[in-house]
Amino acid sequence: GELVRDITVPSEVLTEYGLEISDEGGVSPSPNTFMISENGNSLEVEPNNEVAQGSPAELPNAFNGIIQEANDVDCFKFTATKGQVFDIECYARRVRSPLDPVMNLYRANGQSLAGNDDSRGPDSYFRYTFPDDGEYVLRITDHLGRGGVDFVYRVEFRAVKPVLTLGIPRVARYSQYRQQIYVARGNRFATLMSASRSNFGGDLTFEGNNLPEGISMVTENMPSNMSVAPIVFEATADAPLAGKLVDFQAKHVDANTGIAGGFRNRADLIIGAPGQSLYVWKDVGQLAVAVVDELPFQLEIVQPNVPIVQNGEMQLKIVAHRKEGFTKAINVQFPFRPPGIGTTSSVNIPEGQNEVLYPLNAAGNAQVREWPIYALGSSDVNGAAWVSSQLAKLNVTAPIVNVAMERASCEQGQETQLVVNLTHVTEFEGTAKLELVGLPAKAATQVLDFTKETEQLIFNITTAADTPAGKHNVFCKVHITQNAEPVIARSGGTQLQVDKPLPPPPNA
Repeated sequence: GELVRDITVPSEVLTEYGLEISDEGGVSPSPNTFMISENGNSLEVEPNNEVAQGSPAELPNAFNGIIQEANDVDCFKFTATKGQVFDIECYARRVRSPLDPVMNLYRANGQSLAGNDDSRGPDSYFRYTFPDDGEYVLRITDHLGRGGVDFVYRVEFRAVKPVLTLGIPRVARYSQYRQQIYVARGNRFATLMSASRSNFGGDLTFEGNNLPEGISMVTENMPSNMSVAPIVFEATADAPLAGKLVDFQAKHVDANTGIAGGFRNRADLIIGAPGQSLYVWKDVGQLAVAVVDELPFQLEIVQPNVPIVQNGEMQLKIVAHRKEGFTKAINVQFPFRPPGIGTTSSVNIPEGQNEVLYPLNAAGNAQVREWPIYALGSSDVNGAAWVSSQLAKLNVTAPIVNVAMERASCEQGQETQLVVNLTHVTEFEGTAKLELVGLPAKAATQVLDFTKETEQLIFNITTAADTPAGKHNVFCKVHITQNAEPVIARSGGTQLQVDKPLPPPPNA
């Protein structure tokens, strides 16, 4: 029957507010969903089928009405100011109306300006910047010309504002797997955090407010050109076994902008045909963070003492610290890849072993800067158990030396020389090595030494009578030692042409 209750509406703007009603019989099994808007309402007044008959309205009010019968049209007349920018969004199907809305915007004299059908599924949306001060008309109708008493709609005019939303990238479709933070006592767990920026740019800083006791967070600012960043959570050895729903936020590094946003996770509740369509979901605005029992292994990245250079490579050492008796294999991933850094999906620390080398490669356009990195590992501890390394540093730099190679050629069984010119970008100490890579079978040369003063080197290449003839692509690998660690880079490129000898002249 009828139920009357006084309710307190939240003060913030919400696209979904679930209201649960209770009485002496219990609580409603599911909430009634409302939208909470900061603006007022303008209601249609019939007749308003023509542009000249538009119902009077004001911005930024929402325009509300009903397409009451077949071929009904509703028009609203309002005043806008030059330069105003609004997201104009019609809610119909999303509020369970059968209306398939089409919106069109006109000047008061009937000149068509903009329109949309189906940008929000069956609902309509467009963004518009008003070109002049004056009167305008918004027209709403049904795509198929239908109508009825339940063909209701609401058109929201929202001033374009900066919007920031955080989330954890999905690792499995239709799953909440690793959408939470579980940190073992005395250990670490890391995740990527994504940031969706709308209507603004700039670096972001993260805030984990009210983390569970004993948990701390290690991260760096997210650069303006990045949409993901790594975050490492650490738990002390005596952290209480407990969890919290955390208001996890990010803010613009310039506090004067006032731009901030929070975490949002969409829980997929009902999925079905056709095509694994999502029918029911729930958006959750807090991040689940918990301390769990200790695990028998930890991971550590051995901090590199040298950079990885553009067009370079590196073997990143990762060490497992095992408790006595724990020998199982550990799968290791490298989830955060700075721009231009490539690697394999995962490597394994074999059973009973304690370290592995993770191969990294830098493209020629890898972004030069110092990047935060981490390794994520899992092993079987009565099921999959996850830990991460510390937040280490990967320094990406320009090449130390550039190589320009001249073309070379010879006949099979002969020798030739390939000239290499060096351009030094950064000084280095000691002796470096230059290796020629890509020689065909049964062709050989030596590895050459050079120093920071060397400007030219010559490879003496020998071939055999059966060295494959043709054009062979070759390049150089530069090997420089700094801080007792190798800096390896690919540089240069040219062709070595091996020809078949000319046949002997015929007998005179």
